[in-house]
Formats: sequence, structure tokens, C-alpha cells
Amino acid sequence: MRSVLWIVLGGWAAVIAGCVLGSPDEPGCSEDAECDEGLVCRAGACVSELKASPGGVDAGSDGDAGQDAN
Repeated sequence: MRSVLWIVLGGWAAVIAGCVLGSPDEPGCSEDAECDEGLVCRAGACVSELKASPGGVDAGSDGDAGQDAN
């Protein structure tokens, strides 16, 4: 009877170890194909294509994005 108990306990230990020691999924993305439609992968996160544009907000012809002092 004790051998059956050890076999059962050993089986449970193997199942628990498999769950705990499994390979973790890395959060975020590594390429655009992993993101939903309309999103792109930037710095490991899926963001809107508009937010990911390299220029950001247009600063205008003078290069100053802030308000001008009057």
C-alpha cells in the first residue's frame, strides 16, 4: 500500500514541477505580425501606427512645437 502512495505522490510532484518549471511566455511582441490589425510592434509593445510614426507631432517650419510667446 505504501508503494502505491509513493507512486501517486511522485506523479503529483512531476505534474507540479512541470507546471512550475515550464518555459515562461515573454510578454509583448517582437515583430509587427504578432500585433492586431492597425498596430505595430515598438519596444516590445503593440501600439497604434499613428503613435509609432517616427516624426511624432509636426513642429512646423520653425522647428518649435510649443506656443510662441507674444
